[in-house]
Amino acid sequence: MFRRLLTCKNKKGQILNYITLIYTLMIVSIIFITMYLVLSQYITGFNAANVCGTDGDCERTGVNFLRFYTLYNYYIVIFMVTGIIAIGLTSFKLAADTAFFILSFILAPVLGFISYLFNFVFAQVVSNVAYDTVRGIFPRTILICTNLHWVALVAFAVGSITLFAKKREGQYV
Repeated sequence: MFRRLLTCKNKKGQILNYITLIYTLMIVSIIFITMYLVLSQYITGFNAANVCGTDGDCERTGVNFLRFYTLYNYYIVIFMVTGIIAIGLTSFKLAADTAFFILSFILAPVLGFISYLFNFVFAQVVSNVAYDTVRGIFPRTILICTNLHWVALVAFAVGSITLFAKKREGQYV
């Protein structure tokens, strides 16, 4: 499937790139949040077992590691911006006729519906009681993933503008 996405030569493949961006954002965000939850419980259990003794080095190391892990909140923002820029760059080299612009507007509500479904799935996963302690640590990630329909709209606008606002030379055939 990914090979087909990378070798797409028309607007249909570009619509699949938009879906891939929002799907990947959702999956990576769920993985980051779940891993923080698992690692924090692991470090808490490790410290409660008092394996390292009473000097507190293990506890400080665990706290510093979890503090470092909160940087993934910013990585999601960087990943989203990079994905939108990549969609713009790949759209610039696609060879598409103007008829695909109409196809884009027909497929835009489908893209919105799919991204809304991803919003719903993410909200259901994160609304679990086990994630209560983690939701405040990843505010940017939760904001992005509960508004994937806006991310899809921005990706759609950037992709459509760069696809149809270019000269005819320099395109892949």
